[in-house]
Amino acid sequence: MEFRKKLLIENEPNECYSTPVYDSISDVVNATLCEKVDGSHNLQCLKRNCSDCGVKTLNFLPCELDVSDTAEFVKWEKFENVSVNVKGNKTIKKLMLVKKESQVEISQKKQCVCVHDFSENYRCSELTEIQSAYFQKTEVSVHVTILHRHALLEYDGVDSSEDFPEIVTEQFFVISPDLVHDQYFVHQVRNYIAEYLQSISYSVETMHEFTDGCAAQYKSRHCFGDISQTSDDFGYQHFTRNFFETSHAKGPLDAAGGIIKRQADCAILRGQTQIRTAKDLYEYANSFLTQPRSHCKRRIFRYAETIHRDNRLSFKPVPSIRSLHQVRASRDSAKGLINISELSCFCVNCCHHMYDQCSNSIKTGGYTEWEMKREYRADAQENEENEQVSLQELVSVGQLVALYTDDDEEEYYMLKVEKSMETLRIDTTDSWGSLLSAGTPVFRGSSKQIATHVISDDLSTHTPYK
Repeated sequence: MEFRKKLLIENEPNECYSTPVYDSISDVVNATLCEKVDGSHNLQCLKRNCSDCGVKTLNFLPCELDVSDTAEFVKWEKFENVSVNVKGNKTIKKLMLVKKESQVEISQKKQCVCVHDFSENYRCSELTEIQSAYFQKTEVSVHVTILHRHALLEYDGVDSSEDFPEIVTEQFFVISPDLVHDQYFVHQVRNYIAEYLQSISYSVETMHEFTDGCAAQYKSRHCFGDISQTSDDFGYQHFTRNFFETSHAKGPLDAAGGIIKRQADCAILRGQTQIRTAKDLYEYANSFLTQPRSHCKRRIFRYAETIHRDNRLSFKPVPSIRSLHQVRASRDSAKGLINISELSCFCVNCCHHMYDQCSNSIKTGGYTEWEMKREYRADAQENEENEQVSLQELVSVGQLVALYTDDDEEEYYMLKVEKSMETLRIDTTDSWGSLLSAGTPVFRGSSKQIATHVISDDLSTHTPYK
């Protein structure tokens, strides 16, 4: 606001009345919302669905909206008064810059908080390698979890209680040569975490997970189906998963994964190790990177050679899944039932699992029960095979077929079938530059001498082109 104050002094007094100086971020937010009703804002206003409010109601000076190269640079900072100890056991108040930080508070014992994310795949390398090896790097999947829990006297050397909580932060890594980041990989990670907590005798009744909204990894119908089985799979009494907005609150995870990969690269450059596979990366990290650091009590590493995939985690769709930000499951609920909400809530009642007495139900919209139903892939595969057989019966040698294309200049390609359907034994590139992998069923034909035909409105026929 110092920049605005400076501009208001230099401008006409009339602009001072239309462009206020706000004292806090809360004042700015309140200025973009309608007036409170019964002590809280309307949910539609908070979701920016109200036509009467929004950021459009904010007034700006012309200089504040100037984005030209000659515009004055504005740096946004936040200051507050803090207590500082000085000589003589005295304490003074001092205005200091507030750094961005986050703090985890776990009020009850037998609770655990996990923040998940996949780090960028690690590319294996050697100190001395041939030039062509640069283009054929072996990649390794690295999943990172920041785990927060109460300290254990026998394991951590310090005890924790609800009155005097001592929170331990650990970094949990799962390293694997499997490059498919899906619900099965995440399920394996959760299984490793549950086994680790059980091995140190840390009893977990409530597990809180925080993730981004990646559909393939954490926020899909199959992921929600996995959550509905949490109590049976891991023994938790209560489970919640909360979703960050895109790219939010992922700094510690990115840093944790980056440190591991950076340390591995430095060890290779020093000639201390050679990392050619995922197993090599795991063995190096587990041998040299588990020591405590200022930002975490310890690092734990697990290695997954393969990720078992079957039809167990295949479920039918959940409506409006992209707008959801909290999903929870409980042992008390019927099997397969989850509770979903567009907004997360951690009021006192929700923290004690009294969700029907949520203090913010008006703002969050409450919870909706949804039953996760399994989707059996065997039926889908059978249908696909039937369609393939039908296609083979429809197309015969000598026929003209039209191939749909995404090319803006040509809607389709014409092909005269010269051979019956066959299955490729090796990877093959066709005349249009498309790579077909081994095992793909194909028709062989020619596009020459068929330029006298064109597709008519009836797509089941072809007519001569004039």
